[in-house]
Amino acid sequence: MKSLVLCLLSMISTFSWGEELCTRNPMQVDICGVATTISEMIAEELPLRLNQNLVLQHIGASENLIRMRAVFDYTEADLIGALNTGVTLDTMKISVRDTAIVIACRPKTQLQAFIELGGKLQFVYLFSDKAHFLTVNVDHCTPEHGS
Repeated sequence: MKSLVLCLLSMISTFSWGEELCTRNPMQVDICGVATTISEMIAEELPLRLNQNLVLQHIGASENLIRMRAVFDYTEADLIGALNTGVTLDTMKISVRDTAIVIACRPKTQLQAFIELGGKLQFVYLFSDKAHFLTVNVDHCTPEHGS
């Protein structure tokens, strides 16, 4: 009986914490519901070509997190072979990371508002052979992130 009570108490406290996670903002907006709504709206358009070499393949929401998976049209070997002198794979990663943050934090957009109210975005970039390139997590926006 004691273990049943402890189990019920842990479930209740976990549920309360989850609710707090979803409404932990001054406006008490259910950011978990917003994550689901944004994810479902974008999912209807998938696959979505983001630029000449990148396709958004998957989007999903879990609590206050939106996860997106984008796939390049080339492999890591193709990218390394095409890099100009002086440009490294790390330089490319910095560029892709910075672009993802600018997109997420563009002023007066749904994504920026979502993040400011406690939402999180995760961009996962893969090569065409499904090898991992980069994961970018955005959980806040600063003035230098906006364009």
